[in-house]
Amino acid sequence: MPSDKVIRLDCAAFGLHCHPSEPLFASGLIDGSVNLYRYGEDDVTVAHTWNLHKKASRAVTFIQEGQAIVSASAACAFRVVDVESQQLVHTQKKAHTSPAYSLYSVSNWIMASGDEDGMVKLWDTRQWPKPVMEVSECADRISDLASYGTHNALLATSGDGTLSVFNFRKRKLIKQSDPNECDLNCVSILKNGKKVACGTGAGTIHVYSWSEWGDISDRCRLRGAGIESVDASVAVNDSQMCVACDDGTIRLVQIHPNKNLGIVGKHDDGESVERLGMTHDSRYIVSASLDETLRLWDIQEHIAILGEASDSDEDDDDDDDDDDEDDDDDSGSGTDDGSDGSSGSDSDTKAAAGKATTAKAKSNSNGGNSQGSCDDDDDDDDSDGAGEESDSSNAGASAVPPPPAKRKALPKKQPAAKRNKSAGKNNFFADL
Repeated sequence: MPSDKVIRLDCAAFGLHCHPSEPLFASGLIDGSVNLYRYGEDDVTVAHTWNLHKKASRAVTFIQEGQAIVSASAACAFRVVDVESQQLVHTQKKAHTSPAYSLYSVSNWIMASGDEDGMVKLWDTRQWPKPVMEVSECADRISDLASYGTHNALLATSGDGTLSVFNFRKRKLIKQSDPNECDLNCVSILKNGKKVACGTGAGTIHVYSWSEWGDISDRCRLRGAGIESVDASVAVNDSQMCVACDDGTIRLVQIHPNKNLGIVGKHDDGESVERLGMTHDSRYIVSASLDETLRLWDIQEHIAILGEASDSDEDDDDDDDDDDEDDDDDSGSGTDDGSDGSSGSDSDTKAAAGKATTAKAKSNSNGGNSQGSCDDDDDDDDSDGAGEESDSSNAGASAVPPPPAKRKALPKKQPAAKRNKSAGKNNFFADL
């Protein structure tokens, strides 16, 4: 059996990020604290706890190769702590005019953030307090951020149903997808940077081809009753990703060819999973849920188990297809009018497939996580931020997707804008 682990909390965790090179991960909690965990083969321990904010910690990320942690609060402030010394090293008040929803470590010193009003900012963490980019081109929250090493671009999904592409060097929006009819909640990059998979508020995964941002190139439907939203995702290898659904399940999905490989696990009482992360050694998927737990899933063992089950299902399907062909040969052409006993079943199947509907998009409110006020928090002296140390599954065959919608004609490529001559005045681009 997979060696999964459960950490029970006193309140829900909204922020989650794994260390890039050590067996550590950090979580931001609704009570404003940030926990640092160390995991081993047999257990998980709390390495340290910081009481950083009066309001919820909305997102966390490691920066500077894991030497520091940034936490974004519901009061629009960032606080930065040093992992080794465990000291508070910086407070960025009013980092956004609305609460930050997502943080993303782009490179050693560069960090991106997105807020509830659709603003995306890029920060050089050696040059606080001014961001090096501020772009507001989305009409709703920035739900997730991602980049790929060989591409000079930052991707942002939004609650307005768009996928936005920002150029690091030009420091501006360069492409934006056509609006989808549902929220885009998360983004993962696969196939050597050629495919971008976005979880939606309709319970599907929309797939874009890199550089073709106007409309989706494919759609993957998740198999399971009651799935209304895909809320978080993480790539586990170049063709597979784990997605977290609003019913509390974490599912393994393959992209191109699209396939539902099965359920990795489920959180208690079907509570929504807010964040997913992958440990540096690719051994565990870490999930944070509203059921007030963090869970580590031994993803390599789950992949092996689900892969065997999937292969068995394919063999069974092939046998069934062979039996059906034999039956058709034995039955002949049927009656004189060309009908046979299977025609009604075939038409019923086609009619049922044509009646598939898009699930209602999930509400984006997160309880205590939705506090919009940026006042009366993180205004204490920096010394108040350092807290005390704490001692303290049902795989199924993939449903057949409908044919993709007719591709809309993309606008003609515009001439590239002139390079910003002031861009070379600092060392910002050396880290990208």
